[in-house]
Amino acid sequence: MTSDDYEPNPPWVNKLLRKHTKKLASLVPPEWVPEPDVKWTYEEYGCGHYGCVLPVPDGRVVLKITSDPTEAAFVTIYLGLKDKPIGITRYHQIVELPDQYRRRRTFAIWRDEAENVGGLSSPTRMPVYRERYGDDIRSFDWNLA
Repeated sequence: MTSDDYEPNPPWVNKLLRKHTKKLASLVPPEWVPEPDVKWTYEEYGCGHYGCVLPVPDGRVVLKITSDPTEAAFVTIYLGLKDKPIGITRYHQIVELPDQYRRRRTFAIWRDEAENVGGLSSPTRMPVYRERYGDDIRSFDWNLA
C-alpha cells in the first residue's frame, strides 16, 4: 500500500500520537511505534467512531488508538488471562493515555494484525462452522466455546 491508499486520520489521533510518541516508544519495542511523515501525521488502515488502526514498522502488529472504554476493558481482561481463548486476535499491550477525546479516556492498544477475522476462511475451522450452520453464516453463533 502507498500513502495514497489511506484516508487521513482524524486530527485528534495525530495530535495524540505527536504528543505521546516518545512515551510510547519507551514502553514497547521501537518497531511497534508508528513512523510519522514530515508533517508529523500518521498513516492508518481504517478509522471508526472510536479510533483508528495504524501500521507500525513490525508489519505483524498494529497500533490502535481508541476512546472506546469497552474495548479497553476487554483488552485489559484478555491480557490478564492465563489461557488465551482461541479465535481472538492476539493482543500484546494496552496503555492509557493522559488525554481525553470527547470526554472519553484514550488508549493505545497493540495487537496482531487481523487479516482473517474470526477464522471464517480457515481450512481447519470452516468445516466446524459448516457442520453446525451450513453455508449460511448469518445464523452463526458467535458464542461458540
